[in-house]
Amino acid sequence: MNCKCKIIVVISLLFAAFAPELANAQANARLNTPTLMEMYKPFADYPEGYEAVSLTDILYRSCPARGLEPAINVYWQAVKSASDWKYYRQRAEKINRFNPQSDSVARLFLQKTEDKASMAHLKMRRCAIELNAMAGDCGFSPDSLPYCNELPHFGDYHTNIDKIAKVRPVSGEMKMLAQRIDLGYEQIKASAAALSAAIYYLEAQTELINNGKTTITDVVNAFEQEEAAREAFWKAILSYNQDIARYVVWTQAGQPYNPKQLAPLLLLNPRPATVFETTPSSSPKSLLDQRPNTYDDSSNTGVTPEPAYPSDVNPSDACSQPDSQYQSTEPNVNPFPTEPSTTPIIQNDSLRAPKIYQVAYTPSGGLTKPNWFDVAVYKPAGATAVTLKGFLRNFNPMQYQIAANQYWRASAQCQKLAAINAASRRADEVQQIVFARLTQQGDSAQASLFLLAMNVWKQTLAALSYETQKAILKEQFGMNQLLSATDAYSSKEFWPITPFHTQSYQITKNVPGLENDQTVEPLAGSIDQEFSLMNQTRSALEQASAVVERDAVSETASFKDVITELQTEFYFADAFVNQTAEYNFSIGNYVQRWMYARKNPLSLDDFCQSIVSKME
Repeated sequence: MNCKCKIIVVISLLFAAFAPELANAQANARLNTPTLMEMYKPFADYPEGYEAVSLTDILYRSCPARGLEPAINVYWQAVKSASDWKYYRQRAEKINRFNPQSDSVARLFLQKTEDKASMAHLKMRRCAIELNAMAGDCGFSPDSLPYCNELPHFGDYHTNIDKIAKVRPVSGEMKMLAQRIDLGYEQIKASAAALSAAIYYLEAQTELINNGKTTITDVVNAFEQEEAAREAFWKAILSYNQDIARYVVWTQAGQPYNPKQLAPLLLLNPRPATVFETTPSSSPKSLLDQRPNTYDDSSNTGVTPEPAYPSDVNPSDACSQPDSQYQSTEPNVNPFPTEPSTTPIIQNDSLRAPKIYQVAYTPSGGLTKPNWFDVAVYKPAGATAVTLKGFLRNFNPMQYQIAANQYWRASAQCQKLAAINAASRRADEVQQIVFARLTQQGDSAQASLFLLAMNVWKQTLAALSYETQKAILKEQFGMNQLLSATDAYSSKEFWPITPFHTQSYQITKNVPGLENDQTVEPLAGSIDQEFSLMNQTRSALEQASAVVERDAVSETASFKDVITELQTEFYFADAFVNQTAEYNFSIGNYVQRWMYARKNPLSLDDFCQSIVSKME
């Protein structure tokens, strides 16, 4: 048996020996979504100068012509701000129990918390004023502002997109929103798991400091972990409800505006309007009305049984005005002369040997080198792999840059998903190594704390994965929207596989026609600066990875430092994707500017060779 196999066997035996502790730590970190929403909901009593309003009130008092979605989304922002106000006020009370005046760390953290409470109150007020303005002539009392404290939707949401599609046309955006809603629910559950783990980690640190076994710095760090996890949880909730609001607006297109009918489609248990007519509506129900008001209130698989639908539903009741299929009536005109293209004189320096960046530390072994950006590994079933050239061939030369930028936006999100999955595998490997070390040292208390802290990070990555998948859907839809202006409209889930250009880019000097174009020099300067920044980030990523590999196997490194190093490593991976995308946008803008100056298009092959490192 070689050394690597022996290590795997030892770690497996250690996990088996400490399975009860591991299971207990994971089981304890399962506060479900409804429980968390109850914890973080706004104060029930509204402050002086406000009046409590439900979302149904907003629906009645809003003018649809001025935009129903914005009013709904501002209401949710107001709810979140009211929740923040409550959260920071309660956190200040908790910090005061540690006698912060005797410790500078606690004193400054208390000041920070009080400042955030004040900022949350101001944002709550701004949202209330904005809602008042949206309501127009049917607004609220001039002596009071709306206090928004009704909880947004946080349960499973049945879009019934397949059933709706059988009785009426559905647009590409409706299909995309239905998929985003499904992924959004998974994102909420993952965010809830991360938040619950952070809460238990905070409770553990609080108990330790009460017993004199830790420092206020560790408690402050635990508070900050809880705050970050709570922010991610609310971000998932708000994004979920924004998608629901847009989906509902789409499904109700062509039907009479009826606030009483809309509220059940937006909320789990809508509160009635306070002062408006609430008689039953005679408007026919749509298929969306038939979804059950349910939520997954446990930590099970989250699968809700398919609801039973009444046998007497009239499919025609679900029909409304057909949605746009994004078919353009504009002719596909090539604005450039049809003369033959010429070989580009822009030099793409893709053959130059890449610079080797030295790292500060040499890895000690035991961890797999992450393959951060391999998008091919994560291509989902049903997605269609597409090269940049394959996508651009549907457009005329004047559209190349716009289409290429959309392709790169989709590619960036796919690469982010690859980086998240690589970071998740990295976290699993580090957890095995560090947990084995702590248990070998007989430090079961630190091992349990480590598992809780690692669970926060791993569940955070899981939530980011769902968020990124939602972003991919949006960018795939953007690719199809561009195609809708051509004869090649498609509803395919495109998966970009052409790699970004990551090497240096040589700017051509003294090009006829460019000397009078004042936009070229700044673009060229941006390319140089972005290449330099991208390389600095790549070097930082390599060094961060080396630090993780060093400290993961260290006998003395703190597990808290290792987790922070994992987060730093992923930060640089994510930053590298963002900066690489911006670098490629700048290259595309420069090439397009160059084409305009010459008043002559490039062929598809020449354009692609001008902006990418490797042609398909």
